Amino acid sequence: MARDDAALDVGLRIREYEARDDAGCKRLEDVASQFQAFRGLVKSAITHYSTFDAKAAQFPQRLLLVCTDDELPGAVVGVIAVAIKRAWLHGAMRKVAYVFDLRVDESHQRRGIGLHLSREAERRIALAPYDVEYAYLSVNADNARAKALYSKLGWGACSSRALSFEILSAPASLGARPDARAALGAVERVADVADAARLTAEAYACRDLSLPPDELARGLFGSAQFLGTFRAADGAGSYAALSLWHGSAFTGFRPIRLGLPWAWWARAWPLAAAASAAGAIAAVRALALGAATRYVAAEPLAAVLFATAGVLTTYAALRAALFIRWAYTRTYLRARAFAPVRDGEGWEPLMVAVRARVHDEARKLGFAILVMNTDQRDPVNRAFRPPERTARSPAAGAPPAGAGGAGVAGGDPLLVPGAGDVRGAAPRAKRAPTEFWHKALSPALRAAAGGALAPLAPDAFFDPRDF
Repeated sequence: MARDDAALDVGLRIREYEARDDAGCKRLEDVASQFQAFRGLVKSAITHYSTFDAKAAQFPQRLLLVCTDDELPGAVVGVIAVAIKRAWLHGAMRKVAYVFDLRVDESHQRRGIGLHLSREAERRIALAPYDVEYAYLSVNADNARAKALYSKLGWGACSSRALSFEILSAPASLGARPDARAALGAVERVADVADAARLTAEAYACRDLSLPPDELARGLFGSAQFLGTFRAADGAGSYAALSLWHGSAFTGFRPIRLGLPWAWWARAWPLAAAASAAGAIAAVRALALGAATRYVAAEPLAAVLFATAGVLTTYAALRAALFIRWAYTRTYLRARAFAPVRDGEGWEPLMVAVRARVHDEARKLGFAILVMNTDQRDPVNRAFRPPERTARSPAAGAPPAGAGGAGVAGGDPLLVPGAGDVRGAAPRAKRAPTEFWHKALSPALRAAAGGALAPLAPDAFFDPRDF
């Protein structure tokens, strides 16, 4: 068990990050962030394309702390990063912090390092020159260990994220949306960056976690990572807009294994494709021959079925090999759509059309995937789900009696997927992959909250720099 209330072990020290810590922090990130699926057949990890502190350096202020061990000179055994900015929170402009990249070396876990790094970071950012009043972070919904740590530190769940994820291997498809196809021709890029920043600032004024106009203009729309804003209007008072962000400028996912080591696929994909195809064809021929010699007289359909299965297997193998090759040759991994803006009764088909344009723009720029994060209750999610994934709910608002949200005692309706959709349609309820947790750091905010912070509003702003 971690010694939650004990001091750090002798020889462990916490100090501010320095340039010499770069390699050690990246090593921690690489090991701690590894994702596995299908019993290890699929495996990847986060990788940094620049220095470890480059992501935090996008913000007006930042704090990075590392933990070192005197017995391992030069090694970093723990790290935490905090990005600090001004943002709206429940109707007031406040100093807020986004906490991320809490990592502890596997050999040093269960020694209270994560707890002490978190407490020290909170203590420092609550003081001058940071004067942070409120902090938030994201945590995987199934990371019980991390959630237990944050709960012990006084954090609480405040939002459940809906993730829109699109592979950019083909142009956008509008499916059975003739209204959106008709609106596609009305989508245009907002030519002036200042106009794009103003549009977003006006739409998100006073919304939770939205930035003040000057920080929006400088920190987001003035950033080299900003790739454009796209807008569509119907002439009857309805419009929709969406912005695009370079999500792989500083970090990305490093593939490690896809059945076989990724390096093998990268170097020998043509051989893999040929081997897959040859194996499938050989299997088909053997099966077909067996069917013909044994069953053709009694069951002529068997040979046809075996042959059809073989052709489909061959086709799937070739498609898989080509897809792996396509993914490997993409210039960048992920683009992020952010700041969906909408108004008027006819906003939904306009937003679907804008999303399609953003999809195609990201694909043209060389990205492999397009992602977007919103609160699960935000009605805008309807425009980012195929029609078949939209379920009709009998009533909007509160969840059924006794329903409980992930990670929240007492059944907070915020964390019930699909709740709060004022027009009655919501994405099909499913477990959210990521939750937002928050904490009041200033005594004044704690007093105003009465001991329990209100959750983030469904239309809260999601800063693309946070992820």
